[in-house]
Amino acid sequence: MPGYDAIVLAGGRSSRLGRDKAMAVVGGRRLLARALDAVQTADRVVVVGAPRPLRVGPTVSWTAEEPPFGGPAAGLAHGLRWLARDRGPSVDRVVVVLAVDVPFAGVAVPRLIETVRGDPSVDAAMLRDPDGVPQPLIAAYRAHVLLERLGDADWRNRPIREVVAKLSVVRLVAPGDPGDGNGPPVPIGLGAADPGERRRAGADWRFVVLDCDTPEQLRAAQRWAARLQRPQRGTDDRGDSS
Repeated sequence: MPGYDAIVLAGGRSSRLGRDKAMAVVGGRRLLARALDAVQTADRVVVVGAPRPLRVGPTVSWTAEEPPFGGPAAGLAHGLRWLARDRGPSVDRVVVVLAVDVPFAGVAVPRLIETVRGDPSVDAAMLRDPDGVPQPLIAAYRAHVLLERLGDADWRNRPIREVVAKLSVVRLVAPGDPGDGNGPPVPIGLGAADPGERRRAGADWRFVVLDCDTPEQLRAAQRWAARLQRPQRGTDDRGDSS
């Protein structure tokens, strides 16, 4: 089976949070560490943003866009071009894209990849948020299609939805999502590395797509992580480790 690559976007200003969100802690782990955990089986992972004092494996590289703070579309373009410089994406290659501030999105990664691989007509698979809006930064893409779409254009300060507007996208929903009336929901399934998180991710589907843009959202994520770590009768839930 073909492998996959991953891009973790960690180059924002974190202005609404008031500190570097990549180094904020949820469930005993930095948000960046949680994002890297979510794509730990990738052949190559590139973190777009300034290097942080975090121990990473040999498959992880850092690259910073120039100039910085060009927005997620520019970060995505920079990361994908960085991956493609050594090995052009084949028609079978998939790239997972995660924002650094979505601590529970890892449960969706296996199904996102499977959805793209399983249907040649699909260019991308994305989670949808509670309002039914697809999330391009919790997604898997057919790499050569995305690279062609990005081209050599300057994507600084352009909306990320402009990147994906012409792609064939499947929206996936978290377990327990009631749907939005636009057709039957496509469940993501469960694929988190941590067994406790895998068992209970569907208990409140909103947290799968929760991002930590503000102090309030970060506190909500921390409360949810504490709930996931709470041992349940008959389980061997060890939670996150620091």
